[in-house]
Amino acid sequence: MDNLDELVEDYSRHAVPADKTVSGFRIGLILFGVTITVPAFLVGIEVGQGLGLIQSIYAAFAGGFVLFLVGACTGTIAARTHLSTYVILQFAFGIIGARIVSFFIALTSLGWFAVTTVLFAGAVYTSILEVFSIDISLHYYLVLGSVLMTGTTIFGFKALDKVSLIIVPLLAVFLILVAAYSIKASNIDSVINYPGTGMSFGHAVSAIIGGYIVGMTLLPDLCRYARQKYDGVTGALIGSFIGYPLVLILSALPSIATGSDDYISLLIELGLGSGGILMLILATWTTNSNNLYSSSLALSTIFTTLKKWKIVVLIGVFGTAIASLGFAEDLIGFLLLLGFLVPPVAGIFIADYFVVDKENYHVSSPEKSASVNPKAFTAWLAGSLTGYATTTGLLKISGIPSVDAIIVACLLYIILSRLLSD
Repeated sequence: MDNLDELVEDYSRHAVPADKTVSGFRIGLILFGVTITVPAFLVGIEVGQGLGLIQSIYAAFAGGFVLFLVGACTGTIAARTHLSTYVILQFAFGIIGARIVSFFIALTSLGWFAVTTVLFAGAVYTSILEVFSIDISLHYYLVLGSVLMTGTTIFGFKALDKVSLIIVPLLAVFLILVAAYSIKASNIDSVINYPGTGMSFGHAVSAIIGGYIVGMTLLPDLCRYARQKYDGVTGALIGSFIGYPLVLILSALPSIATGSDDYISLLIELGLGSGGILMLILATWTTNSNNLYSSSLALSTIFTTLKKWKIVVLIGVFGTAIASLGFAEDLIGFLLLLGFLVPPVAGIFIADYFVVDKENYHVSSPEKSASVNPKAFTAWLAGSLTGYATTTGLLKISGIPSVDAIIVACLLYIILSRLLSD
Protein backbone atom coordinates (compact mmCIF):
# COMPACT_ATOMS: atom_id res chain seq x y z
CA MET A 1 0.00 0.00 0.00
CA ASP A 2 2.90 2.34 0.75
CA ASN A 3 4.26 1.74 -2.74
CA LEU A 4 0.89 2.63 -4.26
CA ASP A 5 0.68 5.81 -2.20
CA GLU A 6 4.14 6.79 -3.38
CA LEU A 7 3.26 6.12 -7.03
CA VAL A 8 0.09 8.23 -6.94
CA GLU A 9 1.44 11.03 -4.71
CA ASP A 10 0.97 14.32 -6.58
CA TYR A 11 1.46 16.97 -3.86
CA SER A 12 -1.95 18.44 -4.56
CA ARG A 13 -2.29 20.20 -1.20
CA HIS A 14 1.27 21.35 -0.54
CA ALA A 15 4.46 22.41 -2.30
CA VAL A 16 6.24 20.02 -4.68
CA PRO A 17 9.58 18.85 -3.19
CA ALA A 18 12.72 20.06 -4.96
CA ASP A 19 13.81 16.50 -5.84
CA LYS A 20 10.57 15.88 -7.77
CA THR A 21 10.86 18.87 -10.10
CA VAL A 22 11.56 18.78 -13.85
CA SER A 23 12.86 21.15 -16.53
CA GLY A 24 10.80 23.82 -18.24
CA PHE A 25 11.23 21.90 -21.50
CA ARG A 26 9.39 18.89 -20.08
CA ILE A 27 6.57 21.11 -18.82
CA GLY A 28 6.39 22.78 -22.23
CA LEU A 29 6.18 19.38 -23.91
CA ILE A 30 3.12 18.48 -21.81
CA LEU A 31 1.53 21.81 -22.76
CA PHE A 32 2.34 21.19 -26.42
CA GLY A 33 0.56 17.83 -26.16
CA VAL A 34 -2.50 19.46 -24.59
CA THR A 35 -2.82 21.80 -27.60
CA ILE A 36 -2.85 18.92 -30.09
CA THR A 37 -6.57 18.25 -29.90
CA VAL A 38 -9.69 18.28 -32.09
CA PRO A 39 -10.93 21.71 -30.85
CA ALA A 40 -7.55 23.23 -31.75
CA PHE A 41 -7.76 21.63 -35.20
CA LEU A 42 -11.18 23.22 -35.66
CA VAL A 43 -9.87 26.67 -34.62
CA GLY A 44 -6.92 26.27 -37.01
CA ILE A 45 -9.24 25.29 -39.86
CA GLU A 46 -11.64 28.16 -39.15
CA VAL A 47 -8.85 30.74 -39.00
CA GLY A 48 -7.00 29.31 -42.01
CA GLN A 49 -10.04 29.32 -44.25
CA GLY A 50 -11.12 32.71 -42.93
CA LEU A 51 -7.81 34.59 -43.27
CA GLY A 52 -5.73 32.60 -45.74
CA LEU A 53 -2.37 31.04 -44.90
CA ILE A 54 -0.10 34.08 -44.45
CA GLN A 55 -2.53 36.10 -42.32
CA SER A 56 -3.44 33.01 -40.28
CA ILE A 57 0.26 32.54 -39.45
CA TYR A 58 0.42 36.12 -38.18
CA ALA A 59 -2.78 35.61 -36.20
CA ALA A 60 -1.55 32.33 -34.68
CA PHE A 61 1.63 33.90 -33.33
CA ALA A 62 -0.15 37.10 -32.26
CA GLY A 63 -2.61 35.05 -30.23
CA GLY A 64 0.19 32.83 -28.97
CA PHE A 65 2.13 35.86 -27.77
CA VAL A 66 -0.80 37.14 -25.69
CA LEU A 67 -1.26 33.67 -24.22
CA PHE A 68 2.45 33.51 -23.48
CA LEU A 69 2.29 36.79 -21.52
CA VAL A 70 -0.48 35.41 -19.31
CA GLY A 71 1.16 32.00 -19.00
CA ALA A 72 4.56 33.50 -18.17
CA CYS A 73 2.97 35.28 -15.20
CA THR A 74 0.90 32.36 -13.90
CA GLY A 75 3.71 29.88 -14.60
CA THR A 76 6.28 32.02 -12.79
CA ILE A 77 4.12 32.15 -9.66
CA ALA A 78 3.93 28.35 -9.61
CA ALA A 79 7.62 27.91 -10.42
CA ARG A 80 8.54 30.08 -7.42
CA THR A 81 6.01 28.66 -4.95
CA HIS A 82 5.64 25.05 -6.26
CA LEU A 83 1.92 25.27 -5.43
CA SER A 84 -1.09 24.31 -7.55
CA THR A 85 -3.57 26.87 -8.87
CA TYR A 86 -6.06 26.02 -6.14
CA VAL A 87 -3.62 26.46 -3.25
CA ILE A 88 -2.42 29.73 -4.80
CA LEU A 89 -6.03 30.93 -4.93
CA GLN A 90 -6.20 30.75 -1.13
CA PHE A 91 -3.90 33.76 -0.82
CA ALA A 92 -6.09 36.05 -2.92
CA PHE A 93 -9.59 34.65 -2.26
CA GLY A 94 -9.21 33.26 1.27
CA ILE A 95 -9.46 29.59 2.20
CA ILE A 96 -13.25 29.26 1.88
CA GLY A 97 -13.31 31.67 -1.06
CA ALA A 98 -10.71 29.60 -2.91
CA ARG A 99 -12.87 26.51 -2.47
CA ILE A 100 -15.80 28.29 -4.14
CA VAL A 101 -13.62 29.32 -7.09
CA SER A 102 -12.04 25.87 -7.25
CA PHE A 103 -15.46 24.27 -7.42
CA PHE A 104 -16.40 26.31 -10.52
CA ILE A 105 -13.08 25.48 -12.18
CA ALA A 106 -13.47 21.78 -11.33
CA LEU A 107 -16.99 21.82 -12.75
CA THR A 108 -15.76 23.43 -15.97
CA SER A 109 -12.83 21.02 -16.40
CA LEU A 110 -14.98 17.97 -15.65
CA GLY A 111 -17.65 19.15 -18.07
CA TRP A 112 -15.11 19.53 -20.85
CA PHE A 113 -13.74 16.08 -19.99
CA ALA A 114 -17.22 14.64 -20.66
CA VAL A 115 -17.72 16.67 -23.84
CA THR A 116 -14.28 15.79 -25.22
CA THR A 117 -14.86 12.12 -24.45
CA VAL A 118 -18.07 12.18 -26.50
CA LEU A 119 -16.31 13.93 -29.40
CA PHE A 120 -13.49 11.39 -29.17
CA ALA A 121 -15.85 8.40 -29.21
CA GLY A 122 -17.84 9.79 -32.13
CA ALA A 123 -14.76 10.56 -34.21
CA VAL A 124 -13.15 7.15 -33.56
CA TYR A 125 -16.45 5.37 -34.33
CA THR A 126 -16.83 7.21 -37.65
CA SER A 127 -13.19 6.73 -38.62
CA ILE A 128 -13.09 2.99 -37.90
CA LEU A 129 -16.40 2.49 -39.69
CA GLU A 130 -15.20 4.31 -42.82
CA VAL A 131 -11.64 2.94 -42.88
CA PHE A 132 -12.20 -0.67 -41.73
CA SER A 133 -15.99 -1.05 -42.14
CA ILE A 134 -16.20 -2.24 -38.52
CA ASP A 135 -19.37 -1.18 -36.71
CA ILE A 136 -18.92 -1.36 -32.93
CA SER A 137 -21.18 0.50 -30.51
CA LEU A 138 -20.03 4.06 -29.84
CA HIS A 139 -20.33 3.41 -26.08
CA TYR A 140 -17.41 0.95 -26.20
CA TYR A 141 -15.12 3.65 -27.55
CA LEU A 142 -16.44 6.10 -24.98
CA VAL A 143 -15.79 3.81 -22.02
CA LEU A 144 -12.44 2.63 -23.36
CA GLY A 145 -11.28 6.22 -23.86
CA SER A 146 -12.43 7.23 -20.38
CA VAL A 147 -10.62 4.29 -18.77
CA LEU A 148 -7.42 5.16 -20.64
CA MET A 149 -7.56 8.83 -19.59
CA THR A 150 -8.59 8.15 -16.00
CA GLY A 151 -5.92 5.48 -15.60
CA THR A 152 -3.25 7.96 -16.66
CA THR A 153 -4.54 10.76 -14.44
CA ILE A 154 -4.46 8.59 -11.31
CA PHE A 155 -0.67 8.88 -11.39
CA GLY A 156 -0.80 12.67 -11.79
CA PHE A 157 1.97 14.78 -13.24
CA LYS A 158 4.41 11.86 -13.42
CA ALA A 159 2.18 10.05 -15.90
CA LEU A 160 1.43 13.18 -17.94
CA ASP A 161 5.17 13.79 -18.18
CA LYS A 162 6.05 10.26 -19.32
CA VAL A 163 3.17 10.06 -21.79
CA SER A 164 4.06 13.42 -23.33
CA LEU A 165 7.72 12.47 -23.83
CA ILE A 166 6.60 9.61 -26.08
CA ILE A 167 3.39 10.85 -27.67
CA VAL A 168 4.03 14.53 -28.44
CA PRO A 169 6.94 13.96 -30.89
CA LEU A 170 4.82 11.33 -32.70
CA LEU A 171 1.85 13.70 -32.94
CA ALA A 172 4.02 16.56 -34.17
CA VAL A 173 5.55 14.40 -36.90
CA PHE A 174 2.10 13.20 -37.98
CA LEU A 175 0.73 16.75 -38.21
CA ILE A 176 3.71 17.72 -40.39
CA LEU A 177 3.13 14.61 -42.54
CA VAL A 178 -0.56 15.49 -43.03
CA ALA A 179 0.37 19.04 -44.07
CA ALA A 180 3.02 17.74 -46.49
CA TYR A 181 0.61 15.22 -48.06
CA SER A 182 -2.02 17.93 -48.46
CA ILE A 183 0.34 20.34 -50.18
CA LYS A 184 1.61 17.55 -52.42
CA ALA A 185 -1.97 16.74 -53.45
CA SER A 186 -2.63 20.38 -54.21
CA ASN A 187 -0.68 23.35 -55.57
CA ILE A 188 1.73 25.16 -53.26
CA ASP A 189 1.14 28.51 -54.95
CA SER A 190 -2.63 28.25 -54.55
CA VAL A 191 -2.18 27.37 -50.86
CA ILE A 192 0.09 30.35 -50.20
CA ASN A 193 -2.06 32.77 -52.18
CA TYR A 194 -5.44 31.61 -50.87
CA PRO A 195 -7.20 34.89 -49.92
CA GLY A 196 -9.55 33.58 -47.23
CA THR A 197 -13.27 34.13 -46.83
CA GLY A 198 -13.04 37.53 -45.18
CA MET A 199 -12.73 36.85 -41.45
CA SER A 200 -11.37 39.87 -39.58
CA PHE A 201 -7.87 39.58 -38.12
CA GLY A 202 -9.15 40.65 -34.68
CA HIS A 203 -11.86 37.98 -34.66
CA ALA A 204 -9.28 35.33 -35.59
CA VAL A 205 -6.88 36.37 -32.81
CA SER A 206 -9.77 36.43 -30.33
CA ALA A 207 -10.81 32.89 -31.31
CA ILE A 208 -7.21 31.68 -30.95
CA ILE A 209 -6.77 33.21 -27.50
CA GLY A 210 -10.21 32.12 -26.32
CA GLY A 211 -9.43 28.54 -27.27
CA TYR A 212 -6.52 28.26 -24.83
CA ILE A 213 -6.80 31.03 -22.21
CA VAL A 214 -8.20 28.67 -19.57
CA GLY A 215 -5.08 26.54 -20.00
CA MET A 216 -2.87 29.55 -19.24
CA THR A 217 -4.98 30.37 -16.18
CA LEU A 218 -4.48 26.84 -14.83
CA LEU A 219 -0.82 26.64 -15.83
CA PRO A 220 0.34 26.50 -12.17
CA ASP A 221 -1.01 22.93 -12.03
CA LEU A 222 1.93 21.93 -14.25
CA CYS A 223 4.50 24.66 -13.55
CA ARG A 224 4.57 23.89 -9.83
CA TYR A 225 6.89 21.07 -10.88
CA ALA A 226 9.38 23.56 -12.39
CA ARG A 227 12.99 23.07 -11.30
CA GLN A 228 14.15 26.66 -11.81
CA LYS A 229 12.29 29.94 -11.28
CA TYR A 230 12.38 30.73 -15.00
CA ASP A 231 11.11 27.27 -16.04
CA GLY A 232 7.53 28.50 -15.82
CA VAL A 233 8.35 31.03 -18.55
CA THR A 234 10.07 28.32 -20.59
CA GLY A 235 7.06 26.02 -20.32
CA ALA A 236 4.67 28.80 -21.35
CA LEU A 237 6.94 29.74 -24.27
CA ILE A 238 7.07 26.20 -25.66
CA GLY A 239 3.41 25.43 -25.04
CA SER A 240 1.65 28.68 -26.00
CA PHE A 241 3.98 30.66 -28.27
CA ILE A 242 5.59 27.78 -30.18
CA GLY A 243 3.44 24.66 -29.83
CA TYR A 244 -0.06 26.12 -30.06
CA PRO A 245 0.58 28.33 -33.14
CA LEU A 246 2.26 25.40 -34.91
CA VAL A 247 -0.76 23.17 -34.26
CA LEU A 248 -3.05 25.87 -35.66
CA ILE A 249 -0.92 26.42 -38.76
CA LEU A 250 -0.49 22.69 -39.42
CA SER A 251 -4.28 22.33 -39.13
CA ALA A 252 -4.93 25.27 -41.45
CA LEU A 253 -2.59 24.04 -44.20
CA PRO A 254 -4.46 20.81 -45.11
CA SER A 255 -7.80 22.59 -44.90
CA ILE A 256 -6.69 25.34 -47.29
CA ALA A 257 -5.08 22.81 -49.64
CA THR A 258 -8.12 20.52 -49.88
CA GLY A 259 -10.96 22.93 -49.13
CA SER A 260 -12.27 20.56 -46.45
CA ASP A 261 -13.36 21.77 -43.01
CA ASP A 262 -13.66 18.23 -41.61
CA TYR A 263 -10.25 17.09 -40.35
CA ILE A 264 -11.19 13.41 -40.03
CA SER A 265 -12.63 13.24 -43.57
CA LEU A 266 -9.57 15.05 -44.81
CA LEU A 267 -7.29 12.38 -43.33
CA ILE A 268 -9.32 9.61 -44.94
CA GLU A 269 -9.23 11.35 -48.33
CA LEU A 270 -5.44 11.58 -48.09
CA GLY A 271 -5.17 7.86 -47.36
CA LEU A 272 -4.09 8.51 -43.77
CA GLY A 273 -7.19 7.09 -42.10
CA SER A 274 -5.42 4.47 -39.95
CA GLY A 275 -2.79 6.94 -38.79
CA GLY A 276 -5.53 9.48 -38.20
CA ILE A 277 -7.37 7.14 -35.86
CA LEU A 278 -4.20 6.55 -33.86
CA MET A 279 -3.44 10.27 -33.79
CA LEU A 280 -6.97 11.03 -32.60
CA ILE A 281 -6.63 8.53 -29.75
CA LEU A 282 -3.22 9.83 -28.67
CA ALA A 283 -4.17 13.49 -28.98
CA THR A 284 -7.36 13.12 -26.96
CA TRP A 285 -5.54 10.99 -24.40
CA THR A 286 -3.06 13.77 -23.54
CA THR A 287 -5.59 16.62 -23.65
CA ASN A 288 -8.45 15.02 -21.76
CA SER A 289 -6.16 13.58 -19.11
CA ASN A 290 -5.16 17.17 -18.41
CA ASN A 291 -8.85 18.18 -18.08
CA LEU A 292 -9.38 15.45 -15.52
CA TYR A 293 -6.11 16.35 -13.80
CA SER A 294 -7.14 19.99 -13.31
CA SER A 295 -10.55 18.98 -12.01
CA SER A 296 -9.07 16.51 -9.52
CA LEU A 297 -6.54 19.04 -8.22
CA ALA A 298 -9.32 21.58 -7.65
CA LEU A 299 -11.51 19.09 -5.82
CA SER A 300 -8.61 17.84 -3.69
CA THR A 301 -8.52 21.23 -1.94
CA ILE A 302 -12.26 20.96 -1.20
CA PHE A 303 -12.51 17.30 -0.17
CA THR A 304 -9.37 17.25 1.94
CA THR A 305 -10.00 13.88 3.60
CA LEU A 306 -10.04 11.99 0.29
CA LYS A 307 -6.82 10.93 -1.41
CA LYS A 308 -6.40 12.57 -4.80
CA TRP A 309 -6.27 9.31 -6.76
CA LYS A 310 -9.66 8.34 -5.33
CA ILE A 311 -11.04 11.72 -6.42
CA VAL A 312 -9.70 11.03 -9.94
CA VAL A 313 -11.51 7.67 -10.08
CA LEU A 314 -14.78 9.10 -8.74
CA ILE A 315 -14.94 12.06 -11.12
CA GLY A 316 -13.69 9.89 -13.99
CA VAL A 317 -16.67 7.58 -13.45
CA PHE A 318 -19.00 10.59 -13.06
CA GLY A 319 -17.68 12.24 -16.24
CA THR A 320 -18.05 8.97 -18.15
CA ALA A 321 -21.64 8.62 -16.92
CA ILE A 322 -22.48 12.14 -18.13
CA ALA A 323 -20.96 11.33 -21.52
CA SER A 324 -22.67 7.90 -21.76
CA LEU A 325 -26.13 9.21 -20.86
CA GLY A 326 -26.02 11.86 -23.58
CA PHE A 327 -25.92 14.88 -21.26
CA ALA A 328 -22.52 16.14 -22.43
CA GLU A 329 -23.65 17.94 -25.59
CA ASP A 330 -26.42 19.69 -23.63
CA LEU A 331 -23.73 21.04 -21.29
CA ILE A 332 -21.75 22.94 -23.94
CA GLY A 333 -23.71 26.19 -23.62
CA PHE A 334 -23.43 26.02 -19.83
CA LEU A 335 -19.69 25.32 -20.01
CA LEU A 336 -19.14 28.27 -22.35
CA LEU A 337 -20.95 30.43 -19.80
CA LEU A 338 -18.74 29.11 -17.00
CA GLY A 339 -15.77 29.90 -19.23
CA PHE A 340 -16.32 33.59 -18.47
CA LEU A 341 -15.56 32.83 -14.82
CA VAL A 342 -12.11 31.30 -15.31
CA PRO A 343 -9.85 33.89 -17.06
CA PRO A 344 -10.50 36.72 -14.52
CA VAL A 345 -9.15 34.41 -11.82
CA ALA A 346 -5.72 34.66 -13.47
CA GLY A 347 -5.85 38.47 -13.37
CA ILE A 348 -6.61 38.40 -9.65
CA PHE A 349 -3.90 36.03 -8.47
CA ILE A 350 -1.34 37.63 -10.81
CA ALA A 351 -2.16 41.03 -9.27
CA ASP A 352 -2.15 39.60 -5.75
CA TYR A 353 1.22 37.91 -6.12
CA PHE A 354 3.20 40.53 -8.01
CA VAL A 355 1.59 43.79 -6.77
CA VAL A 356 -0.53 43.42 -3.64
CA ASP A 357 1.31 40.73 -1.68
CA LYS A 358 4.67 41.42 -3.35
CA GLU A 359 5.62 37.76 -3.89
CA ASN A 360 5.13 36.87 -0.21
CA TYR A 361 3.47 33.50 -0.78
CA HIS A 362 4.20 30.91 1.86
CA VAL A 363 1.90 28.13 2.97
CA SER A 364 2.09 29.32 6.58
CA SER A 365 1.64 33.04 5.84
CA PRO A 366 -1.13 34.85 7.79
CA GLU A 367 -2.77 36.17 4.60
CA LYS A 368 -4.33 32.74 4.16
CA SER A 369 -6.23 32.96 7.45
CA ALA A 370 -9.14 34.98 6.01
CA SER A 371 -12.08 32.78 4.99
CA VAL A 372 -13.30 34.97 2.12
CA ASN A 373 -11.74 38.05 0.52
CA PRO A 374 -14.60 40.32 -0.73
CA LYS A 375 -12.17 42.40 -2.84
CA ALA A 376 -11.18 39.34 -4.87
CA PHE A 377 -14.79 38.29 -5.39
CA THR A 378 -15.81 41.81 -6.45
CA ALA A 379 -13.00 41.87 -9.01
CA TRP A 380 -13.90 38.34 -10.14
CA LEU A 381 -17.52 39.32 -10.72
CA ALA A 382 -16.55 42.50 -12.58
CA GLY A 383 -14.08 40.63 -14.79
CA SER A 384 -16.60 37.89 -15.60
CA LEU A 385 -19.31 40.42 -16.47
CA THR A 386 -16.84 42.31 -18.65
CA GLY A 387 -16.00 39.12 -20.55
CA TYR A 388 -19.67 38.40 -21.08
CA ALA A 389 -20.45 41.98 -22.14
CA THR A 390 -17.62 42.17 -24.67
CA THR A 391 -18.52 38.74 -26.10
CA THR A 392 -22.16 39.71 -26.64
CA GLY A 393 -21.28 43.14 -28.08
CA LEU A 394 -22.65 45.17 -25.15
CA LEU A 395 -19.14 46.52 -24.54
CA LYS A 396 -16.02 46.84 -26.66
CA ILE A 397 -12.51 47.22 -25.21
CA SER A 398 -9.70 45.26 -26.88
CA GLY A 399 -11.89 42.99 -29.01
CA ILE A 400 -10.65 39.93 -27.08
CA PRO A 401 -13.21 39.15 -24.33
CA SER A 402 -11.03 36.86 -22.21
CA VAL A 403 -8.17 39.38 -22.18
CA ASP A 404 -10.61 42.18 -21.29
CA ALA A 405 -11.86 40.08 -18.38
CA ILE A 406 -8.34 39.46 -17.09
CA ILE A 407 -7.31 43.12 -17.33
CA VAL A 408 -10.46 44.45 -15.62
CA ALA A 409 -10.21 41.89 -12.80
CA CYS A 410 -6.50 42.60 -12.34
CA LEU A 411 -6.81 46.40 -12.22
CA LEU A 412 -9.93 46.44 -10.06
CA TYR A 413 -8.35 44.05 -7.55
CA ILE A 414 -5.28 46.29 -7.26
CA ILE A 415 -7.45 49.41 -6.84
CA LEU A 416 -9.69 47.80 -4.22
CA SER A 417 -6.66 46.43 -2.35
CA ARG A 418 -5.14 49.92 -2.23
CA LEU A 419 -8.38 51.68 -1.23
CA LEU A 420 -9.55 49.09 1.29
CA SER A 421 -6.20 48.00 2.73
CA ASP A 422 -6.26 47.09 6.42
